[in-house]
Amino acid sequence: MSRWCRWARVLAFLGMAGGAGGALAADAVVVAATAPGYAAGQVVRDGAVIRLPDGASILFLLASGQTVALKGPYEGALARPSSGPPRPGLDALFEGRGLMEADLGGTRAGAATAMAAPIDAPVRVAPDRDGTYCLLPGSRVLLERPAVGGDAVLRGGEAEARVGWAPGQGEQPWPSTVPLESGEVRASTAKGPAILRFHKVVASAGGAGWIADMMLAGCAEQAAGPLARFRDATAPLDLYLAADRGRYPTYRVGEPIRLVIQTNRDAFLACYMRDTRGRVIPLFPTVASGGARVEGHTAVTLPGRRVPADLRAGKPSGDQEVRCFAADQDLSPLLPSEFLSAGLRPLPEAAAAEVHRALENLPQTRLVVTQIVLRVE
Repeated sequence: MSRWCRWARVLAFLGMAGGAGGALAADAVVVAATAPGYAAGQVVRDGAVIRLPDGASILFLLASGQTVALKGPYEGALARPSSGPPRPGLDALFEGRGLMEADLGGTRAGAATAMAAPIDAPVRVAPDRDGTYCLLPGSRVLLERPAVGGDAVLRGGEAEARVGWAPGQGEQPWPSTVPLESGEVRASTAKGPAILRFHKVVASAGGAGWIADMMLAGCAEQAAGPLARFRDATAPLDLYLAADRGRYPTYRVGEPIRLVIQTNRDAFLACYMRDTRGRVIPLFPTVASGGARVEGHTAVTLPGRRVPADLRAGKPSGDQEVRCFAADQDLSPLLPSEFLSAGLRPLPEAAAAEVHRALENLPQTRLVVTQIVLRVE
């Protein structure tokens, strides 16, 4: 998409937001990110400065159910609440050097349908330790047996209940005499006092805002599963690749090169370099890398723990290209055996040709490819 088209989309968005007299909610939850330093479930508070390098991306979910996508390079706040004309929104949007794209349509139709009815999983409350629990409409709340002793006293407002457990009994329903509302319930067991914090969540049928609401309230463990399913329904597999000198680096012959790679979900990775002589040098995976699987939202560095070998700008001077492939299936079986054992050494021509054939004729799979060019002087 051309830069003009992207600007036009943003201007159209600002016109809609300004005409409605509204602005994006401030606090947001990271759904998926390729930017190093950001992970799924991370909460970004109002006014926090977001820094995205060129080529990186983040998908945010707001408590309203709306999603916002940021593309690097970008530096600035996610949004600035405003009830005035659209111009302040434009200034806030471009106060960094990057470009922000927003999707105010809420979640995609399929995701909205999937997220409209939360899974009916019981909420298990431990009365002998502090905790935060989110309550969805119709949630069943179970009280776990204390680790020490067999009784618990619960106090919420003016209500109080003493709960006992029979030998061998593990959990039981929350006592009806202590109402469950947003707020605190003080518990006391043989282990000592504890504060149980409850947050009632409104599960709108129009989107996934309840997931963000849970994350923002501190119910990260409860919301982790729904957030992952929402990510799978809305955020396609994405891949970030950069050198230690950015996306358009220049090196002198012999200088060390360090690459940073991050996917927005667990995936399988394959990377190679084409040097200034046109030779193919496998980078990842290797025999020592422990396989091709990488964890989402976790930066992989080359060289690094999984590829400890030294990587330097080759000679003669010219352009070196690094290309990485991320997929939802392991690409290793498709590559020649020399790829894994080469150890940052050029492949024979026949093996290099086999690499190209394998990666260019992949079976049906989710696949994303990215590359950078290293200028060697």
